[in-house]
Amino acid sequence: MKKFLTILLLLIIGLAFIACDDKPKDDPKTQTTIITTSFGDITVTGYLTNAEWEGVPNKIKTALNSAYTFVGPVAAGIISAKSITVFVEKNPSYANYSTTLNGNTIHINYAIVNNASNLQTAINRSCWVLSGDDEVPTVG
Repeated sequence: MKKFLTILLLLIIGLAFIACDDKPKDDPKTQTTIITTSFGDITVTGYLTNAEWEGVPNKIKTALNSAYTFVGPVAAGIISAKSITVFVEKNPSYANYSTTLNGNTIHINYAIVNNASNLQTAINRSCWVLSGDDEVPTVG
């Protein structure tokens, strides 16, 4: 009986190890990609999991390329001369975007990345602010 219980116990322990998931965890980490847009090369970065990060750079790229035409040639020229970084952030203190007048950074709320209309509005406004337009809110 002892042999049977010992073998059964070893079998249960062995099955427990086999049943454990060996997949790597998709923990958040700093993700960075350089995208080529109408404004030139722009860095996109965020502290996200691989699953969350998937598609984010392309969505930002699409919005920036549309913004290039939207802001016009003068503003586009000003922005193109800068080294721009777009930060995609989860749970920020702002609703959609934040940027600094005449700066070189755009902060985008991750929550709007999958809403093309909200993302486009945020990118358009951020580009206006980066180009020096003090009529547009720096946070929205």
